[in-house]
Amino acid sequence: MKTNQHKLVLGLALLGAAFTMRLPAAMLSGNLTTGPNYGVDLTSLGTTDWALWGYAGGGTSTSLTPDVRMAGGSAISDLAYFDPNSQPLRGIGQFNVNFQFSWNNGDTVGSDFGAWAGLQAATDNGPGLGVGQGFSFTVPATTIAQHLNVFVGVHAGTGQLTATLSDNSAPAYIDSAIPFGDNSPGVYAIDFAAASPGQTLTVSWLEIAGLDINDNPAIYAATLSSVPEPGQWAMMGLTLVGVAGYGYRRFRANRAA
Repeated sequence: MKTNQHKLVLGLALLGAAFTMRLPAAMLSGNLTTGPNYGVDLTSLGTTDWALWGYAGGGTSTSLTPDVRMAGGSAISDLAYFDPNSQPLRGIGQFNVNFQFSWNNGDTVGSDFGAWAGLQAATDNGPGLGVGQGFSFTVPATTIAQHLNVFVGVHAGTGQLTATLSDNSAPAYIDSAIPFGDNSPGVYAIDFAAASPGQTLTVSWLEIAGLDINDNPAIYAATLSSVPEPGQWAMMGLTLVGVAGYGYRRFRANRAA
């Protein structure tokens, strides 16, 4: 009986040690959800940070700095804008398309419900001029897994999202599967962690093909949150180690009795 107890305690100790020593690995993966969403809660999705573009001025803002973001948030950078044909930007919150956003912890605007937004490259004078247009931004990447949502769209063309880690510790995530159409929307959900601290994740959204006189890409918002699983695994490991230690002490006490 005591031998069986010893084996059980030893097994628990080894299992606990395995859980506790589970180290985070570099990762970069994503998935796409297509179609509009009229109930996006930025506060619940972006517990680390969130950012919204094309919202101010009744949806006419063309600022590359977020018009509204989480109060105190700074993880999501300003946008960089790419355009080989020097076309202007256009705030598309004024047109009420694809996504409606709500929040209650904003900086410049504390709260809103059902708000329209979006920033678009305005191309109106020739098919294919939207090719090469797009946006990029960065967020910090550490060894702790994080979750990023990116709200984008493309009109009369094909858009491509690319996400890369600065230390190249995981293969880039690349996708261009939003269906061709009229202001076709999509939300990319990206999970990532770097192999070392102090890294960055760069996300770009570019049009790679266009077939209309006003083909163009658009970006609406981004949300960033932590992924709790690594901490939960560590806590489970510590719990198992504690249980094993208690069991082993009981085993020694019973053996000495």
